[in-house]
Amino acid sequence: MSESKKRPFLRGCLVGLVLGVLGGPVLFVAALLAAYQLFPEPFTRLMGGQLRPPAITRDLRAAYDWSVKTLDGETFDLAETRGKAVFLHFWSPDCPQCRAELDSLNGLHDAVKDDERIAFVAVARSDFDKLPDYVARGVTRFPVYTFEGALPEPYAQKGVPVSFLISPEGEVVFKQEGGAKWDDEGPVNYLKSLAAQVGE
Repeated sequence: MSESKKRPFLRGCLVGLVLGVLGGPVLFVAALLAAYQLFPEPFTRLMGGQLRPPAITRDLRAAYDWSVKTLDGETFDLAETRGKAVFLHFWSPDCPQCRAELDSLNGLHDAVKDDERIAFVAVARSDFDKLPDYVARGVTRFPVYTFEGALPEPYAQKGVPVSFLISPEGEVVFKQEGGAKWDDEGPVNYLKSLAAQVGE
């Protein structure tokens, strides 16, 4: 083989080697992302099965001087939740972890919805155009609100899902970053025990 033919041949071999080494993982990740977009439900079920109950912490005070919007554009003032046990949740319809924990959030809401001492506030941070469809399909059985802009300092976070459990005295008893199994006996009973403190 002449020198002029060897160079393109060697270049092609080198490119093929690089694509073979790097292309495999890249193509694998691209295939996973495409599969999630086309078939999100199996991925959601898989992630939902890996959720764990949240851990309890105590280090923040609640903020009540802000408001959110209902899907009808009505304002809901968080001051109305003062003195109650509050489950405050931030999420987005397109977030895989958020979708994975929807069933457990529905379970938690179902377990406490009849208790007027408990406020369940789920706030979407993006993808607002998808919310009406979620509500219409019954994917969410809890109240859905929206909020744009900077959150009050105790709730400031970069991503979703993030959840807060607030006592009737305004103490944030935990902040959970990432998905969790909210319908587990622990979170349900703890929220009910906080509600029992109302009016004490």
